[in-house]
Amino acid sequence: MTLALYRYQLPFTQPLTFHGKVEVAREGLLVRVDDGWGEIAPLPGFSRESLAEAQAEAITCLERLVAGQEIAPQLPSVQFGLDCARRCWPAQTTPLPEPYPLIQGSPQELLKHWKNWLHKTPSKAKLKVARYPMRDELALIRLLCDRIPTLKLVLDANQGWTREEAWAFCGHLDPNRIEYLEDPCADFADIAFVANRTGMPV
Repeated sequence: MTLALYRYQLPFTQPLTFHGKVEVAREGLLVRVDDGWGEIAPLPGFSRESLAEAQAEAITCLERLVAGQEIAPQLPSVQFGLDCARRCWPAQTTPLPEPYPLIQGSPQELLKHWKNWLHKTPSKAKLKVARYPMRDELALIRLLCDRIPTLKLVLDANQGWTREEAWAFCGHLDPNRIEYLEDPCADFADIAFVANRTGMPV
């Protein structure tokens, strides 16, 4: 049996804020079980476990596998990573989707300097929302949709809205221009409410 655990750190091109905490890099673990790979990457401000706790449990689980024992990880990120690494995945027969950019920066700066970056935007892009005043974020979305008629947006709110805020925001959007809305609210019932009332894909 081949087992390995690698730790990685990928710096962001710009700092990102998650639940009030500024992050400058994404950190996590890659776990290998024979030919299978999985990622263990709790997200600060969202996951209940820290990366250090996930790493400790992952090492314990790998030690048990070496000894021929069963494992039952308790931390969600470790469960996910080890489940992925141990799963027998079907062969990849279709091309992977093209990567798309994350548009970063304040709406004011992006609106002011849109000519410097807009021509580089492909037919799909991701935009973090629920970070700045709603009118500014909506103005940026309108600019993007007006200037690139074929553009579809993935809007990631990182659970930053109440159901009323999400509902109000979606009321100003054309659902046909939104690929999907990611994590609009912290509570699943609120997300379901927004999806049902607005028709927005989530």
